[in-house]
Amino acid sequence: MTNNEIKTINTKLKQFKIKLQEKVENSNQIFIVTHKHADLDAIASAIGISLIAKKLKRKSYIIIDDKVENSNSEVLSIIDDIANYFEIITTNMYREIKSDNDTLIITDANKGTQICCNDYLDEFKNIIIIDHHSQNSKTVATATKFIEPRLSSTCEIITSLLHQFNINYNEHIANYLLAGIILDTNKLRSETSTQKTFETVSKLLSKGADINYAYELLDESYETKMRVNDLIRETDFYNYSVAICYGKNEDVYKKEEIAKAANALLEFKADINCVIGRIDEETIAISSRSNGKINVNKVMETFGGGGDIFRGAAQIKGTDTEIVAKKLIKILKPNFYNNSEEEKNEKS
Repeated sequence: MTNNEIKTINTKLKQFKIKLQEKVENSNQIFIVTHKHADLDAIASAIGISLIAKKLKRKSYIIIDDKVENSNSEVLSIIDDIANYFEIITTNMYREIKSDNDTLIITDANKGTQICCNDYLDEFKNIIIIDHHSQNSKTVATATKFIEPRLSSTCEIITSLLHQFNINYNEHIANYLLAGIILDTNKLRSETSTQKTFETVSKLLSKGADINYAYELLDESYETKMRVNDLIRETDFYNYSVAICYGKNEDVYKKEEIAKAANALLEFKADINCVIGRIDEETIAISSRSNGKINVNKVMETFGGGGDIFRGAAQIKGTDTEIVAKKLIKILKPNFYNNSEEEKNEKS
């Protein structure tokens, strides 16, 4: 990312900050929701938004419907840490406390199908989106949004907003935000780790964040590591430097395990890798990574998902892992490679 691009993004973020403040201050309550199966970037960015609402003297609630058994262990750890300081509710609880002048802020997601309160979008006076994933026709309709796929993570955006609002957050919040960035950048090694990313990390470190905390939080248990390794062993390589890995249909994985397998496959230098696994009785998940030659977002959109050029995900109901893998093999043809000048500019 060039210095001019960074300046442009910073200008847009300052303009968005003004709109965000206006919408929040004119609201009764703020409800914050992220994508289903929340990860570190999702939960940490939601916490950051809650701090902004508090600064603007508005009550906020973070909506999470994920079942404990399907939740990431690191996310559960953070939820335990913040339980006495932030209001975390379910969609059912929202129904009991909603009012006529509430605002919904969607973080680390932008499509209705990705969030648990999709059925209640019409009940909110205002909807605000803060995200780093590409938008498409399924993106929730709202005029108030900051969506920037060139940035590494939603935590990078939220950290910038916290500093614009002059919010004096503590080292624990800094740790959560840093962990979100570390996760979404594959430990600062991804293509989306830019000069601005490292400047953001520096800000968090100055607030007391400990990079060892982030790495420890992301450390795999022996059991997780073995499950991820077993999944990776199922990888096959196809034409056009494509790696596809799918677990047995009867095996159930956590979403984080599928994502970690996709990250691990980056080492094999394929132009794209896709890891497929069942995450519950009804749902098959895909986690995909690319070196930029293939637009992951376009591939995942064919399954109703999304992402950006370098990474993406999708969830499919009512099928099995082998069927999804066969469809991927069939559709991954050379026309998915980035050839247009627009896509080349997106990567630069």
